Amino acid sequence: MKKETQSWTNILKYMIGKPKTTSLAILYPISRTKLATTISDAALKIDLKAIKLEVNPAKDFETVPQNLASILDNLTEDDFLIVIRGDNFINKMKLNNHFNTFSGLINSKARSLVLHMLIDAKNLTFLSDIDYEELISYTNTLKTKLENFKKVRIQTPIGTDLKFYPRKWSTLPIKPNDEIKNGMLPAGQLFTTPIESRSNGTIVIDRCVSEFPIDFKDIIPFPKIENELILEIEKGRIVKTEGKQEADFLKNECLARVDYNGYTLGEVTFGTNPNKSLENNIAIQEVLRDTIHFGFGLNTHLGGDTVSNVHWDAVIEFDHDEIEYY
Repeated sequence: MKKETQSWTNILKYMIGKPKTTSLAILYPISRTKLATTISDAALKIDLKAIKLEVNPAKDFETVPQNLASILDNLTEDDFLIVIRGDNFINKMKLNNHFNTFSGLINSKARSLVLHMLIDAKNLTFLSDIDYEELISYTNTLKTKLENFKKVRIQTPIGTDLKFYPRKWSTLPIKPNDEIKNGMLPAGQLFTTPIESRSNGTIVIDRCVSEFPIDFKDIIPFPKIENELILEIEKGRIVKTEGKQEADFLKNECLARVDYNGYTLGEVTFGTNPNKSLENNIAIQEVLRDTIHFGFGLNTHLGGDTVSNVHWDAVIEFDHDEIEYY
């Protein structure tokens, strides 16, 4: 516990700094109580007393409890909010009018930090207690290289060979500040929405595939990758799948239920977090520096134009030094 507390002390020092911050609020579901307590203890080490806002998404609230809504609505630019996601409580408790996962608090100047809902406390701590200046430097260097070229080729020893034409390269926010009010952890993603009709080649998946949220309601868990799963891409769309049981599952259980655009390559993302892990968790794998992942389907949340009833990701192991530029 002491080690975790020290890690979060390091994280808070970087994220909050020594500001004008007068109070820290931690919003979390009951299932994340232990992590909330760890962060609260860490805050005391930098002379910040945390207000713990525990919610129970199992209860059927028709409206947000008035005291909770009032606290969120009255946070000022001198305050900081940490949201430990879990149990989908933002939607269940109808907090969408007060908080957005990507942009932070609505109608508030307070800064906020969102922790991923699909990563346990141990891995969240592991992926977040890093050298952020090194992470930013690495990410910006890679971004500068990629921005200088119109076409990119990704090749791996086991058979991935994909060429695509990127649009704008972007990063998810890390440290909240006066301009960008919301940060997200774990950090480490550099992404683009490729020109759909100009992506061609082969993707050989060897790390993991995400869940398939059909209509963003019916969640289909994808089995652990035991055998290579091959996707053939022509003009930005999956035209063929090959492999063993993973390919059968993808074709019959998942792709059979997606709309036309669910086959469309809509995202290419380089992980830039310096840590390594082989854990079968999409949220962990997609930020790691030894991976790249490909997103299919909906990409409007990433700045693209593709609308679909699904967004799903496939992660491969990749050495960033092997990128070919054109």
